[in-house]
Parts: sequence; C-alpha cells; structure tokens
Amino acid sequence: MKKYACCLDEQNAAVSVNHSRSLAVRSSASDYEKLELLSAVQFVKPEKQAQFVSLVEALRSAEYYCPVFVNDHEPRNTPSRKAYCQQLRSSLPFQVVLLTYSTGNNLGDYLYAWRIPSDEVMTTTTMKNHSVISDIESKLPIYHTRQMRKDFQEHVGRLCNVQPAVIRWMYRFLTGDSCAIVSARQADVDRRVLLAIDAEDDSLCGIFAS
Repeated sequence: MKKYACCLDEQNAAVSVNHSRSLAVRSSASDYEKLELLSAVQFVKPEKQAQFVSLVEALRSAEYYCPVFVNDHEPRNTPSRKAYCQQLRSSLPFQVVLLTYSTGNNLGDYLYAWRIPSDEVMTTTTMKNHSVISDIESKLPIYHTRQMRKDFQEHVGRLCNVQPAVIRWMYRFLTGDSCAIVSARQADVDRRVLLAIDAEDDSLCGIFAS
C-alpha cells in the first residue's frame, strides 16, 4: 500500500510539472513517432484472423498511401487492445506501413496504417510516406497546459480592458481548446458570451461578469 501511495505521489508530481509548462508537453510530433514496415503475411490462423477483419477490410478499401486509423478497429478494453496491437504486426495480408504516435497521456498511442505497393522503388515509397506522415501530423491534437492558458489570459488582460469570460472565448476560438468547463455558473456565462458574439451585439457584453 505504501508503494502504491508513493507511485501516486510521483504521478501527481509529474502532472503538476506538466501543468506548469509554458509549452505543450508534446511540442514536436516527430519526437514521439515510430514508423514500421510490416510485411504481408500469407497465412494467419483463423482464430487470430477474426479480430482483424474490420481493419483488413478498411485497408483493402482504401487506396495506397491512404491512412487508416487503427484505433477505430481495436478492442475497447485495455488488455485486449494491447494484445491486438502486438499481434497486428504479424496478421495483415498485405504490405503495410504502421505509424505509432505516443500521446504522452492516459489516452495511449495513436496508430495509423496504410498499404504500399510491393513493387514500388524505395525512393518513391519514402517520399510518399513522408507526405502521408506530414498530413497526419498536421491533424494531431495538441494538448495545451494550464500554464499556457493562464499566460494567454494574463497577457490579453493586461493589454485590453476585456472581461475574463471574453478572454476564455478568445482562447477557445484561437486554439480549438475543448477542456471541460469548471462550473455550471461559468458554463452559463460562456454560453451568453457566445450568444453576444454570434448576435454581433456589443450591448450584450455587460451581461456577463466573470
């Protein structure tokens, strides 16, 4: 029990450090990627093959170099998901590139797979793979820290005479932030801010106080 408590303390300390960062914990996608070339497997045991039916069909339906999000096809419970990811590497009937991206949080890894022609020269394959990876990277979520949001709010607040609720809307609009609202009162205030902005009626700006 004491060992478990120490482990929780270490995790809480690590989370606190991440919350206080002024840069995203994952600021460079390429630092957290793993790229693998999986060879086609000619024979897979039926009981093992069954769990990959949906992924195989998705890959077969997709064109070459069109990535498929593997996570949409894996089991939901953690133990089965881990086994699925391990067996995946020796269970596909065609040559595939597998990209693993570590999110750095409890969401686990993001896996993308795409078919490549077996007769294509390596130079062409490398160039096309790079293009696919760049496109995936541009769509990966960026997890902002609490400190980043706090810094933004403080800087804007010093420059402009703007209410905190409006600054929160600005941050969400500019970054796509979708973190949970901290209270029902704040949710109501933020809803009214959005109403005022959508209505383009600055006379409504006095109805929110925080």
